Amino acid sequence: MYRNNFSDVPGLIESKFSDAILENALNAREGEEHIMSTLMDAVLEPDAGKSSAEVREGDTSLRGLYSSPNAENGERNGRWIGLELAASEKHASITSMFFNAVAERVRNKFNIAKDCVRVFSNKRPKKLHGDKNGRCSRKPDVAVLDASKEEKGVDWGDIRGCFEVKINNNNYSRAEAHKQIRQHACMIFNSQPGRRFVLSATLLDEQMVFIVHDRVGELASEEFNIHEEPEKLVRIVVGFAFCTEKNLGYDPSYYMRGDETFITLDGQEYQVVRDIYVDSSICGRGTLVRELYPVHDSSAPVVAGHTLIGRKGNCVLKDVWVDKSRKGKEWDLLEEFEKKDFEGVVKMKSHEEVKIDGKLDTTGTDRAVFQELVDEEYVDEHGKKGKRKVERWRTRKWKHFKDLEEREHHFLVLKTLGQPLESFRSRRELISAFRDIFK
Repeated sequence: MYRNNFSDVPGLIESKFSDAILENALNAREGEEHIMSTLMDAVLEPDAGKSSAEVREGDTSLRGLYSSPNAENGERNGRWIGLELAASEKHASITSMFFNAVAERVRNKFNIAKDCVRVFSNKRPKKLHGDKNGRCSRKPDVAVLDASKEEKGVDWGDIRGCFEVKINNNNYSRAEAHKQIRQHACMIFNSQPGRRFVLSATLLDEQMVFIVHDRVGELASEEFNIHEEPEKLVRIVVGFAFCTEKNLGYDPSYYMRGDETFITLDGQEYQVVRDIYVDSSICGRGTLVRELYPVHDSSAPVVAGHTLIGRKGNCVLKDVWVDKSRKGKEWDLLEEFEKKDFEGVVKMKSHEEVKIDGKLDTTGTDRAVFQELVDEEYVDEHGKKGKRKVERWRTRKWKHFKDLEEREHHFLVLKTLGQPLESFRSRRELISAFRDIFK
């Protein structure tokens, strides 16, 4: 299932939670001091001496959370106060409490409303509900949740991100934590239709790895020590707590009105009526099929989606991640079929490339670091020598990958909404349907 897993990816944390993204999330003033310096000032402890128990008990009135003997010289060679996992069996509780303390410091620094900060929680039922396949026997050690969400009602559809925390950093703990993170990512994708990617992290004793799952596979950052590189930990915590949903992997193409979901495609607004099909896997097309109701008056009161099922004029949305190298794209074939007026073939109403911040939404964005363009000498068919740009892997550890798979995000709106194949009333109707498919 995980065909393109990359480990030790340089700059992954700084890419997903860049300075610009953090500045936007915190509404930092233009021209303000470097954002990471400001964040570290909020948590740095110039005067050591506070006990870790004070932080564990939730005392966020302490002057700082990081004790650094050489803080005045700008050096970071101290330790986090209150984040000693090996000393306690309640490692998940300690971690979530500490992360919340860091987020609270930053919230106060930037005067952000409390209900706008996500929380790090390990207080929830042993089993999370919400997976349609019934795979609810697992839970993350620490879950990232919206502050407004009551923890007693949490299910997999509410998880914004997650952490796996272990007190030991050995091969077994590392493999177990990584396996659990993959399982959580699968549950999140399956319970949150339209999710573009899932962010998570593992914390084994003092070593942390930041992880991204998308429709091609898995990316893992270089392992770092949270005490020796405190800026990276702060960047991750602040990113999860304050960044927009778009930066956490949600598709901004969809938006809410009350409890209902809407999307605008090719100038036409639609209400999502129901999900017809949700791909349960991580890698691949990630196909999401939805029934849409065309909205004719956006000022009209919003009605429940289930009351619009099967309405005349309803359309079908296919939200898919398509292999860039594939020839004969689906929308091109449908256009050709429509030109030739084939009977029994679904009609396409519109096709759009999904764009995020004006750029094509593609899995290649996070993998641009893997390859570089270099000059290669060649000889053409006439014997003339020349140079051309070719891609090559930046490090040897990735050379065993023959190709770098890339998937692009697309929306297809289909005009006709047919009946489910299983709704046939006789064998004749079923056989006729198969005949039309293969005709």
